[in-house]
Amino acid sequence: RPDSSFNFDFIVAAFTKKDRAPAPVDTSAGFAFAIEEIELHDIVFDMDMQPSGLAMDVRLGALSLDLDLFQLKPMRFHVGDFVLENTIVELRTQGGEPTASTYPELVNPLARLDVRFNTFELDNVAFTMNTVDTGDSLWVVVKSATISSRDMDLTRQWLALEEMDVDGVRFGMVSKPRVPSIDTT
Repeated sequence: RPDSSFNFDFIVAAFTKKDRAPAPVDTSAGFAFAIEEIELHDIVFDMDMQPSGLAMDVRLGALSLDLDLFQLKPMRFHVGDFVLENTIVELRTQGGEPTASTYPELVNPLARLDVRFNTFELDNVAFTMNTVDTGDSLWVVVKSATISSRDMDLTRQWLALEEMDVDGVRFGMVSKPRVPSIDTT
């Protein structure tokens, strides 16, 4: 029987330069989340952003989200049930120069945001928005509300409701009259 030769090619290959670069990893899909339910209780959040003058105070009693889809790229958030209880949101802004109307060429501000829900429940919820330098304000207080959607697509500004049960809603708005300044020079 002839002598066998040893194959040491693997050692040579380990120390020689490879001509090919490794294939790049495709990260275009973004970071994936697998979130099915979110529960938050007794949250206090205060924010004051300078120099923009945007401020927000949140007193969240309870938030419950049953998620069917949570995706950041593209932004798609499909909620089975949304329940918000015993919550106050106070938003304060600074006024700015008015911008010219683009009507009738309106742009959908939600075109890139796909948010859908099956059931939306509010119990003892209040929202206020105040423009601090003009005194304008808007507020809404909801004792209880349950809204069920049949079909919803905010990217097309479409909402078809299945059922809506609302009790004890108060809404208000204050806007101080603007007196144009008169140039006396």
